[in-house]
Amino acid sequence: MGFAGRFTGFYLCLALVPTFITSTSATVSAAETTDKKPVANAPRQNWATTDGVVSMQPAKLIPSSSVADQMMIANAFGGWGIAYDEGLLEVVRSLFTDNGRLEVLKGSGKPIEVVEGADAIVAAVKRDRANQNDQRRHLISNTLVEKLSSDSATAIAYSVVTVASDNDLYLGASVIYRGDLKRQPDGTWRFERLVIGMDAYKRLTPASSAESK
Repeated sequence: MGFAGRFTGFYLCLALVPTFITSTSATVSAAETTDKKPVANAPRQNWATTDGVVSMQPAKLIPSSSVADQMMIANAFGGWGIAYDEGLLEVVRSLFTDNGRLEVLKGSGKPIEVVEGADAIVAAVKRDRANQNDQRRHLISNTLVEKLSSDSATAIAYSVVTVASDNDLYLGASVIYRGDLKRQPDGTWRFERLVIGMDAYKRLTPASSAESK
């Protein structure tokens, strides 16, 4: 089918959407929309807020004087993702204060791993990468600075992690970050604490799925 045929078919489908919605919506009862039962073993919704990992506040005016600081804070999150993926250990080191703390969570506010000190964090990243046989990309977005003073800040962000392995490309993780940062004498912002909150799920990766066959 040529482009013109596909184009016409696309708009024909769009024209039928309202009719489809009207005909099917009548079959959905009030009970079906209000009495949803939780799915067994499903990941906990809004676990990060429930467990006090993040505390998002109502929207408020952002003073123009703080915009540069917020951009540098967002750069700290982005720097973590790219530096990890590219194995740039000296960059990883530069993102943390000397006594920086890294916490890893999985669907709960209780850490499954805690690393204390910037040098120990670098060593942990080096060790983790040595155990990986794939290429990961941390796509960090939705960065939101929640608290900001002259020398400290708290920010949150989302991330999805793609994994390229052999002939497979798949989603490795969905993550919510919390960063507590300190302004340094040179004006840069560094993590005093970085929390990596991974959503809990059960899923076979393409590689492990193939091995199970």
